[in-house]
Amino acid sequence: MENKKPNLFLVGAPKCGTTSMYKYLEQHKDIFFPKVKEPNFFSDNFSRMQRVSELSSYLALYESSEEKIQGDASVNYLCSRVAIKKIIDFNPESKFIVMLRNPCDMIYSLHSQLFFTGDENERDFEKAWDLIQERKRGNKIPAFCREPYYLQYDEMGKVGNQVHHLLSVIPRNRIHFVLQQDLKSDSLGVVNDTLSFLGLEALTSLDEKIHNKNEIPRLQFISILYHMRIPRILSDFFLILKRAFRIERLHLRKKLHQINRREKPRKDLSDEQRIKMLDECFE
Repeated sequence: MENKKPNLFLVGAPKCGTTSMYKYLEQHKDIFFPKVKEPNFFSDNFSRMQRVSELSSYLALYESSEEKIQGDASVNYLCSRVAIKKIIDFNPESKFIVMLRNPCDMIYSLHSQLFFTGDENERDFEKAWDLIQERKRGNKIPAFCREPYYLQYDEMGKVGNQVHHLLSVIPRNRIHFVLQQDLKSDSLGVVNDTLSFLGLEALTSLDEKIHNKNEIPRLQFISILYHMRIPRILSDFFLILKRAFRIERLHLRKKLHQINRREKPRKDLSDEQRIKMLDECFE
């Protein structure tokens, strides 16, 4: 059987409604996304973020697909210096969806997520922002941070540069841009515009459950354990337990993760901090 190649890439930017778009597109009968939402296969410059690093394993994610569109929703591809070129070399017919929002709000939200996952250890965003230059020198990197580049919030927020790079590699007619605010205010209309870009029929309705509400960990070390790769010795131990008790899946990590999550609205980013961010870094 011929390998199914992904032909749709939801490349970012992070915290711009990408999870909602992924969930909406997944509701279409002609679109397939694998269970691994963000394989990060093509962003091998962020190797510790890769869920899949071998081509055979990557293609295996799609082997059960019968749909017209096979999607990859790895949102770090846009900020990766290597991913876009690798994608187009892999499948020149690929199409791209880019989600955008105000970069200050995007970075503020990204900081919250990184604190939740244990990649960031400074709870206060303004203090974390002031650590950028120190961290660029390799100092004050949290012990469990999987990718220190993500803590360079100024670089992560330069979405204009990232989009410019994308447009220098990919023909404009293969890229569809969506503003997060538009998706929030008219989800069905925006999704159907996206489906038109993909050459698919429109949907008549959507399950519009809110995705990725702001969450904080009750205990950060549990979040760190959840997002770490399980060492081989622990994987073998869990396998022995499952076989001994004839349990197909233990779900221990998932259950701990659910217990540890607590929704908490973010306070508004101050005008002073917005001005500082715009003056210092964003283009």
